[in-house]
Amino acid sequence: MIMNTTNNIKTLFALPFAGGSVYSYRPLQVLLPKNLNFISLELPGHGQRIREPLLTDLDAMVDDILTQMRPDLDGSPYAIYGHSMGGLLSYLLLHRLGSVGVPLPVHWVVSGARSPSRIHRSRRQATLSREAFFSVLNRLEGLPREVLADRELMNFFEPILRADFQAVDDYQHRARPPLTIPLTVLHGTNDQMVNDAEIAGWATEVTGETEFFRFSGNHFFISTHAIEVARIFEHILILPDHV
Repeated sequence: MIMNTTNNIKTLFALPFAGGSVYSYRPLQVLLPKNLNFISLELPGHGQRIREPLLTDLDAMVDDILTQMRPDLDGSPYAIYGHSMGGLLSYLLLHRLGSVGVPLPVHWVVSGARSPSRIHRSRRQATLSREAFFSVLNRLEGLPREVLADRELMNFFEPILRADFQAVDDYQHRARPPLTIPLTVLHGTNDQMVNDAEIAGWATEVTGETEFFRFSGNHFFISTHAIEVARIFEHILILPDHV
């Protein structure tokens, strides 16, 4: 059963995964209702902002994301979504919103992400050798194999990805009070980067209802199951003039 939201959500902010750009969620966006204001947020040094210096600190990333969001925070109900690194960014962002007097979203969605309290890294990924780092990327299956095999393309993408991985590597968790909003968590059954216990930990981050959905697939199941994921979003958002 998919929980419904009755707050007439018209805006969905999508936070980027490592290496992601404003175009990364396009396969999902095109399947969602046209009357949804889908805002894909982009970090410096990525996509359309490629000429800006890369960030390697999650708090600095959250500062940048909040600056991007402010013009569209007009007091009307909205939702927040983040995949992988975007899930961790969304967690930090939501706790930042309260401290700056911005109302929380009426719904929160994360996918392919460890619960913040379950992030324990025995080895830093950003400082791996090129061969080992590319092996991690290959397991994630977020880049086509032909891109990974193209030295020129990877000379371009590698520093972007390493900057994002460094930000996550440096994350130090501290306990925060649970958020009073409903949460939906999506997970790929063959995701080698996130296990079931790390997914289950998200339930402790909210006092609102938490709902979990599992999909066959790897870390980027959101691409192979875009139609099913979009259907979940539609039920969550419930745009009255669409349904």
